[in-house]
Amino acid sequence: MTAISLVIPGRDCESTIGECVQAALAACGCVERAEAIYVDDHSHDASVAVAAKAGARVLRSPGRGAGAARNAGWRAARYPLVWFVDSDCIAAEDALRHLLPHIEDEVVGAVSGAYDNAVVGSLLAALIHEEIAARHRAMPTDVDFLATFCVIYRREVLVELNGFDERYLRGQDAELSFRAARAGYRLRFEIASRVAHHHEVSLTRYLSAQYHQGYWRAFLHTEHAGHAGGDSYSKLSDHAQPPLALLALCTPAALLLIRPDTVILMAAAVSVVLMSLPVPMARRIAAASSAGVACAYVPFSALRAFWRGVGVAAGFVRKYTESSAKGAQPCSSQGVRWVLWLVLAHLLLGLARLPGKVVDRRVEEVVLYHKAGPESWFFRGDKMQGGEVITWIRKNTPTACVISWEGERLGAMEFAAALLSPRFFVRTEEAALVAETHGVPIASAELDGRRGRVTVTATRTALEVSVR
Repeated sequence: MTAISLVIPGRDCESTIGECVQAALAACGCVERAEAIYVDDHSHDASVAVAAKAGARVLRSPGRGAGAARNAGWRAARYPLVWFVDSDCIAAEDALRHLLPHIEDEVVGAVSGAYDNAVVGSLLAALIHEEIAARHRAMPTDVDFLATFCVIYRREVLVELNGFDERYLRGQDAELSFRAARAGYRLRFEIASRVAHHHEVSLTRYLSAQYHQGYWRAFLHTEHAGHAGGDSYSKLSDHAQPPLALLALCTPAALLLIRPDTVILMAAAVSVVLMSLPVPMARRIAAASSAGVACAYVPFSALRAFWRGVGVAAGFVRKYTESSAKGAQPCSSQGVRWVLWLVLAHLLLGLARLPGKVVDRRVEEVVLYHKAGPESWFFRGDKMQGGEVITWIRKNTPTACVISWEGERLGAMEFAAALLSPRFFVRTEEAALVAETHGVPIASAELDGRRGRVTVTATRTALEVSVR
């Protein structure tokens, strides 16, 4: 038999903390001695009273984040094993019993468990849970990453490593496990140990949390670069999604430098890759859950990647514009909203400018025609002898009229329209309707002894005029 200190950090968690404390204490029935410590991180509700009533000793933290609250808890603990449980998690009766055999091995510094879903009837909660469950099923027993929703650390390990890095408002669990593994301690994962988690049901709050996760990843992956490509929980494809999402957000800006058709192809390619990366995970979810959840996971994962990507970018900016990461704080909620509005404005502006960029390129080509002279003009990079045709139309047709156009339409028609305005160039079958609508005649002239309607025919290599 052994003794264990249960440490639960929390803020504004009155709806879950009571059941959390009671369930965790019930799970401690397999040990000789146990204590429950609730560290309140500056709550504004009745969390303190509810936790105390449930049987926890209450400590107060001044609102410096979960890492600082956990540190306050384990430093006040009386026993050599510290079991961290999150305040929105409900431990199964045998959750602790499954963890203890691992920690009996002296080379093991910490061991964590897995999730169940405490929320029924929410698609968002199902998406979050099924992804985590699939990742947990793929994790080996010996790992290099541990989350703190249900984890036991030896107190001596926490003392040696000085606990959680309090700079990190998110990701402090990963950061501590990386340091513990580097210090030579073995880390274990036990999927049979379960806590039911109250997953987020508000998409707005969830995406805001993902922004902050991305922000702190920038610090985590620069300070622990060896894990930037993945760890026991996440893989390289997961870490590649936020940069790809950022690249997709930047494609409208590329219109300033690159041809519109190239930008469209680039955006399409990035989008295809971004949407294909979650497909393997969706297949794993489909095998364990439902096809509906699996199908919804792909766009859900891509959407999340945009928020994480913006957070990663903000984190790197902060990381490399500060002389020290110490004290670095993410944007406030108001700041997050401003960032998102700016990103949306950037996308809309880029899309709005796309037609203009196409027209601008046509104007540039028309200017090139004027510089080259009426003896030649350029269409899609191929030299076309169209100067004589344009000169003939100007000489033999009214200034305002309708001219039939056949053959190649893209590019060449814009040339003619720009050079010969206000003449209308339309398909032959549309000529009568356009002439009647605008009150102008259909162009008629004589050429090579024949008189009839003027028709311009465009091909890849030539521009010709005829009368019919």
